[in-house]
Parts: sequence; C-alpha cells; structure tokens
Amino acid sequence: MNKIQPGMVFEITRELAQKDSALAHGSGTLEVFGTPAMAQMVEKACLEMVESCLEEGQTTVGVHLQLNLIAPTPLKDRVRVRAEVLEVDKRLIHFKAMIWDSVEL
Repeated sequence: MNKIQPGMVFEITRELAQKDSALAHGSGTLEVFGTPAMAQMVEKACLEMVESCLEEGQTTVGVHLQLNLIAPTPLKDRVRVRAEVLEVDKRLIHFKAMIWDSVEL
C-alpha cells in the first residue's frame, strides 16, 4: 500500500442505464440516477485507482461517504466520476470524488 500517494487520480465515464435508477435500487420512485448507484460508482473508481498498488488479497472498504446532490440526472445521460487520493494514513486512504453529468461534462 506504500505505492498509494496523494494526488493519484482516476476517472470513469459511462452512460446511465435502467439498473442505475433510483427506482431499480428501491431508493426512490423516479427514473433518475439513484443515490445507491452513485455511491457504487464512486467506490468503484476509488478501488480501480488503487487496486494495482494493493498487495495480493487486499482490497478497499468504504467507511464514510458523504454525497451532496445538486440536481437529478436522467437515465441515458453520460456521467463522469473523478476520484483523487487526498491523504494516506497507514491503512486509511482519504479520497475525494466528484460526479458530473452532461450539463457539467
């Protein structure tokens, strides 16, 4: 884990599908980007960024996640997640992630 350094950045961009909706996750009744899918996409970006730096058998586990939502994103829109390592404290990695839809892309 000593290869993980502050400043590392990783991005994922993809089109939203039905499986990403609030309705599909049971977190709402609308066909918009669901908060659970958003959290999963952030965790995936963080893991993929540092995965090659981890020793065999190691992985990451999210312990704190704070989401600030500005507006709903409709399905079939493109979203981009940008994750960055802010700090590494022994076995704890602090990430910052931001998500944009086609309005901000």
